[in-house]
Amino acid sequence: MRTIVLLSFCGLLVLGLFFFADRGESDNGPSFFGIPLVLPAFAQSTNLISLDPQVGLSSYIQLDDPGLIDFAKIIPVLTEKMDGGENYLMGKINIPRTERGGFFENVIPVRVYIDTDGIIIAYVTKERTVADIFRWYLSDPPSTEVQTVLGDALAKVTTAIGAPAPTDAAWYHWNYPSATHFSAATKRGVGNMYMRIPAGAVFSENPSYSWNSLRSGSSGTTGTLLLEAPDGAQTVLVPAKGQTHFAIQELPPTTLGQRYTFQIQNGENALPTNHFLGVAIIYQIP
Repeated sequence: MRTIVLLSFCGLLVLGLFFFADRGESDNGPSFFGIPLVLPAFAQSTNLISLDPQVGLSSYIQLDDPGLIDFAKIIPVLTEKMDGGENYLMGKINIPRTERGGFFENVIPVRVYIDTDGIIIAYVTKERTVADIFRWYLSDPPSTEVQTVLGDALAKVTTAIGAPAPTDAAWYHWNYPSATHFSAATKRGVGNMYMRIPAGAVFSENPSYSWNSLRSGSSGTTGTLLLEAPDGAQTVLVPAKGQTHFAIQELPPTTLGQRYTFQIQNGENALPTNHFLGVAIIYQIP
């Protein structure tokens, strides 16, 4: 099991590294990362807000070899072309967020910006909560890595042009310029995940979570998601249901500096691995 203490790592997160705390021998599910939200160095020349006033949370890279950018190879990857010119291209890529029985569902349109300087930005629109970026595929092997639709969109572009995989992407929220950090945790399967939000944090938006739970076959129920407060009081965030359930919601009010426990309980006749939880926070450390 892990306890996630965001504030403890805020000084180190400037390096963009991943940190884990209090890992138990039996814990192979939850992971938590915190990274700085950094305005891209190319923002002066690439005013993305002027091109798309709806831009929100983004993940971006800049290729070492801008010559790899080839719009003719990228356009077939796009679900829709939004805009473009001699030196840039903008469009949408539909990325499914859930998988069931080999079918991919709950599609979200991720927007991308690419230009001839080697800049590739994937983003969701600003009305989306931060938990909208999680995606859950049954075919994924168990992993501690946080999987996002933004990462998938970047990978589709880099794959199309033969560029290196986007393993070193940076993050920025264009609608919250005062936000300093983005943190997210995920867990697959039953068990607990812990969260302690630093006492000095200021939320840019209410913390949110993404939940995906599948029952097995035509009978049984999905899993149950509970939130336990420091005083032991429990809130049912998502009850067991009679059908596959996918939801994105805000967390109820929490006390900063206190540890909370997310409990994932198995459903009736459900596989323990068929439950997914992601929690995300955009915040400022003054």
